[in-house]
Amino acid sequence: MTTFLFFYNILLMIAYTFCFVIFLLLFQKEKKVIYKYVGAMFLFFLCSSLIYFMKEFLPTFSHFYEGTFPINVRLVSIVDTMGLLYNRSILKMLCGKPIKKIDRYLCLVFVVLNFITPFAMLAALALLSVSFIQTGLAVIRNKDSGNRILKICGSFLFFALNFINLIEGVRVLYHYGSIVIVESFAYDMLDRGILAEMIGVVYACLALWYVFIHMSRDSDPQKDMEAQKARFDEMCGTYGLTNREKEIAALLTEGYSNAEISDALCISIGTTKTHVHHIYNKFGVNTRIRFLAKLSEMDH
Repeated sequence: MTTFLFFYNILLMIAYTFCFVIFLLLFQKEKKVIYKYVGAMFLFFLCSSLIYFMKEFLPTFSHFYEGTFPINVRLVSIVDTMGLLYNRSILKMLCGKPIKKIDRYLCLVFVVLNFITPFAMLAALALLSVSFIQTGLAVIRNKDSGNRILKICGSFLFFALNFINLIEGVRVLYHYGSIVIVESFAYDMLDRGILAEMIGVVYACLALWYVFIHMSRDSDPQKDMEAQKARFDEMCGTYGLTNREKEIAALLTEGYSNAEISDALCISIGTTKTHVHHIYNKFGVNTRIRFLAKLSEMDH
């Protein structure tokens, strides 16, 4: 059993590493913010698994780990909490919601909380569970969503798994990581939860499946351009842009300056600035950089 668990951990860390690297490369290539967040989430998964692996199979590290209590508990809790918060941000982007400053501040707040109480990780897990419910409700309200039933079932299934994981996490923290999963094991799976392991494995499988589909499909530049234009038109419709504002927004995404937009559309610079101002107001931003960033966040 110990040999099996050893190779299981090795394969899991390889999968997490592959997912981290491939999504980082996808982000560099396609500039989709969601890829960056997915890659960061797998990086935290990898760090967490690496800590557990070294503790369980490297006696020297295990003695060091045991001798640094309660710093060790705080370290693992921070790593796991960051993975949960990035998971929540990914869910928001999948629902078409932009990542706000408050979401970034949450990371800092939870890092501080982890130094105060080990239950900060459970608070992040509870927040993630609620996010799964919100995802399911968002899909229910969006009647035009593709594979609607599948997405609803998936959201509530992951909520159930995370809720059980939350209960299991309370027990793990209560015993400070001294739970023996099976009495015949040659070692304790310290700080680990069965549901947390299962969810990590499922995420890795989903990511690998997505990468396989993404890489194996034939790339048709014409179809890609049509799909990108369709997504852009949909976003403009969602934010209520007029036809003229949509033309200007398209030129903004291509890097045109206000003067170049005026020349291209044969309108005055003042009219151009007025239209740009209206576009920013409708998207809830005040600079071109934030406008382009918001388009990138929504284009997933």
